[in-house]
Amino acid sequence: MAEKITFTIEEDLLGAAGAMLPGEKSPISLLKGTGGQAMGDATARIRAAGILDGSGAIKQEYRHAFDTLAQTRCFARLKFSAGEKIFEFIVYFPTDTSPPVSLLHNGNRLVVEDPAGIDPAFALMDQHIGHSFLSSTTFNGEFSQTEALALFALIDLERKTLLHGLADSADPHNAPFNLATILDQVKNPKKNFQSLEFVLQSRIILNGLPAQDQIESGLKSLTGKGMVRQHSSGFSLNDALFEIASRFLIMDSFVVLESCRLDQNNIMWGGSFLSLQAGVNDVLYLEGHAEEVIVKCITAGELLGLMNTILSDPTFVALPAVTSSPGTPPSPESAPKRKFCPQCGAPLTENKKFCNKCGAKVS
Repeated sequence: MAEKITFTIEEDLLGAAGAMLPGEKSPISLLKGTGGQAMGDATARIRAAGILDGSGAIKQEYRHAFDTLAQTRCFARLKFSAGEKIFEFIVYFPTDTSPPVSLLHNGNRLVVEDPAGIDPAFALMDQHIGHSFLSSTTFNGEFSQTEALALFALIDLERKTLLHGLADSADPHNAPFNLATILDQVKNPKKNFQSLEFVLQSRIILNGLPAQDQIESGLKSLTGKGMVRQHSSGFSLNDALFEIASRFLIMDSFVVLESCRLDQNNIMWGGSFLSLQAGVNDVLYLEGHAEEVIVKCITAGELLGLMNTILSDPTFVALPAVTSSPGTPPSPESAPKRKFCPQCGAPLTENKKFCNKCGAKVS
């Protein structure tokens, strides 16, 4: 078993440390620097951190970690929060068969572990989110972006009503909300992870807010699917979604998982997955695509399994075959005829509507 190497480096010193290494850096290398200017004498600060040897070069025991950070073409990221602070853990995979390296953010400092400290990170997540394979709710839905924005606003409004009713000792009821109230919730969500609408807009849908007629169209589309009910006074959730709203009154934590990989033309392929947890047996899973949002109720055990796979498997994101020269995107004529998943890049089986690897819906 390889000896564990651990050291700490301040974030603004990454570029200066990278300059001490010969050769080109990967486009996603942290050692290209953050663009900011290091405070004071960067070399002296790196030396004071115990990273340099007597000749001013990076110590031999740290070379594998720095070489991996310099040349990596694949990484996986875990973000977790149960309050104000965010736990961020990143695994960088080397270009050879040697072990990966991990970074743990601690303020403006980075704790580097070689080999990657995946087991302690996984154990920490197990303590926070549990490993139950029981789920209090069952749901699996696919929505357009406008449908998702309208639906999450309606769920947030219902959650607030239920919480106020709980405080006032009122019986819970599935309340309707008019279009103006729903639209205001879309435009002005509370900016924290307790708001499903804010989570959706800040992590999944990043291309601006739709107009009123689009939200109204989304609500009517949801009504046509039976997920929303239309009344003379507005719109309300169906029974299944009302149950979800009542189970997810207060979010305990959120988890963001990302897996990204460069192909030979330095085009990034990847996927991002987000979950919100309210209690041991209530985990809401969100996944965004170009025109679609997937919403599922999963278990904590399933989330841990996905987390373990993403953090330990550099091939989680499959790369499509590339036929063009480096630096040139493939033209329609030269592009491979086989189709690939737009989310994770895995080859698609003909006539299949979902990706075999990541489960994404494909046209």
